[in-house]
Amino acid sequence: MLGSKESTMDYEAKLKAVEEKLAQVLDPELDESLIELRFIEAIKIEPDGRVRVEMRLPTYWCAANFAFMMADDIRARVGELEWVKSVAVELKDHFYSDRINQGVSEGKSFVETFPDEATEELEALRALFRAKGFQRRQHKLLRYLLERGYAERELSLMTVGQLRALTLVDDEGERLRARYLEARCGLKDGAPDDSFAFVELDCRPIGPQRFGEYLKRVRRVWLNTEMNGIFCRSLLEARYGEKIQ
Repeated sequence: MLGSKESTMDYEAKLKAVEEKLAQVLDPELDESLIELRFIEAIKIEPDGRVRVEMRLPTYWCAANFAFMMADDIRARVGELEWVKSVAVELKDHFYSDRINQGVSEGKSFVETFPDEATEELEALRALFRAKGFQRRQHKLLRYLLERGYAERELSLMTVGQLRALTLVDDEGERLRARYLEARCGLKDGAPDDSFAFVELDCRPIGPQRFGEYLKRVRRVWLNTEMNGIFCRSLLEARYGEKIQ
């Protein structure tokens, strides 16, 4: 029991800090925060700096590599807080819960956790999902800008600096731009202000002639992810009886 108002406020500040870190952990396939998806069931913080995060997933049979990535990312992000002494992640109601929980708590890699099943680590899979996440964010921002009157040619020639300077009239636009620029800056050229804002994954400019066809291509990536997201939310709702927006 917390014995004073001061200690209560301290706990609440720590809880907020943990939640902010968890908001940075994404479902690798959906590119959405575990907080927003409501995959985080509980957070427990001990006075000595030990943190336990309880996580749930839409089904008992969710892919083990996906589950491991999320659990390992939780441990890494929450562990970045200076006051945190240890992080225990408890994946619940999953067919590999025990092995994943133990492997993550011991700081093991995916192959070390599944030596008889896994043939490679998860870097290539992470790279694939980063690429899909980039294209998904790109499509959402481009669709937002096109719906507000920006022409395809204008967008194909826009620079990163010009995108940063755009006056966007609502929070949704600001959020889409921030998320896209985060992904854009993660590409190999680092996104200097004079580079093209909207590019291929290898940073090649799309160009006005190919822009319409490129939009169709990234729309297919976005649609696939959206359908997966609807499916996951429906399964989570059916499993735990909670409506996920």
